[in-house]
Amino acid sequence: MKLLVLSSNNGAGHNSAGRAILEAAHRRGMEGDMVDALSIDAPWKSRAISEIHIQGALHAPYLFEVGNYLAEKDAWRKKPSGCYRANARYADKLWMYLSGRHYDAVIATHVFPALTMTHIKRHIRSDVPAYFVATDYSCAPYVHETEMDGYFIPHVALRGKFLEAGVPFSRIVPSGIPVVERFVTRRSQAEARRILELPEEGKIVLVMTGSMGFGDAEGQVLALYRLLSEKARIYVMGGNNEKLKETLRSEYADAVTVLDYTREVPLYMDASDVLITKPGGLSTTESAVCEIPTVLTTPIPGWEEENVDFFTRHGLARFATDPENIARQAKLLLDDQDAREAMKACQRREINKQAAGEIVDHVARRHRPLFY
Repeated sequence: MKLLVLSSNNGAGHNSAGRAILEAAHRRGMEGDMVDALSIDAPWKSRAISEIHIQGALHAPYLFEVGNYLAEKDAWRKKPSGCYRANARYADKLWMYLSGRHYDAVIATHVFPALTMTHIKRHIRSDVPAYFVATDYSCAPYVHETEMDGYFIPHVALRGKFLEAGVPFSRIVPSGIPVVERFVTRRSQAEARRILELPEEGKIVLVMTGSMGFGDAEGQVLALYRLLSEKARIYVMGGNNEKLKETLRSEYADAVTVLDYTREVPLYMDASDVLITKPGGLSTTESAVCEIPTVLTTPIPGWEEENVDFFTRHGLARFATDPENIARQAKLLLDDQDAREAMKACQRREINKQAAGEIVDHVARRHRPLFY
């Protein structure tokens, strides 16, 4: 079986989920590739979408709220939305790409390529096996316009949202969100600290800002330093935000450890006692898979707000927006071992750590040769 994963560069989570699916496929001896769908149409479009997403999140998050409002208005119209038409335009190119390489099935980790695959199934070849993977704890805008063979959703509690969007019950698979194996294969806190050469004793609070350093990280670190400097060590993952890292290092010197971009996120989670992170779909899932008590910070309007709602309702995380309250929530967790253990138990109960493998197995069971 040869699998094509179609992702999108507007948000790192879609690529992370795609890598997890490919990793699971390769472990099972399958062939597979991942590509940003828009790059098949024109590479500059992929770069433009990525830059718009990053700049919007950094400087104008209200634009996401506007976009969601417009998407909801589109949902009431009978004719295809502008989003559908835009993604349908490169359906011929995508079909040539996947048929020329003889892929047997397609998995989309973003609604944009799911719309393109829907157009292919409607107008080019109806029997192409195509699936959608939701990477937030919500039903994304424009899902109502898709016609995929299966919809892998984060949790059974979200089934109703997808039914409301018109997805047939029989096509909904509550698999969970896929994460790479390094988050699943955990190490003890002592072993993780030894590998990372971190202090063996004492509490550690890990602050994750995303790959570009989103959110009010400076305010969060100041509040944490004032409240916890005598109680815990503070580690900040500054991503690629060089200005943020320079500012924090100059202000706190050795009192706060500011990390550059690293691939060792699973180890840092295993080594820490409490995590503070923005509520992206993949980052929240990864934290729950690692079973680390978590405080979620200000969401991007729209689907991240729904992530917060899901995680707080199910006891998987706490939530705060202003830096002082974020620091207080972190302190409460640090001071209460029972609360930390209760949160870990909820994470074990509600989050499927084997989602990537189950998605691949589901697709493989329905596999039939598409090209001979």
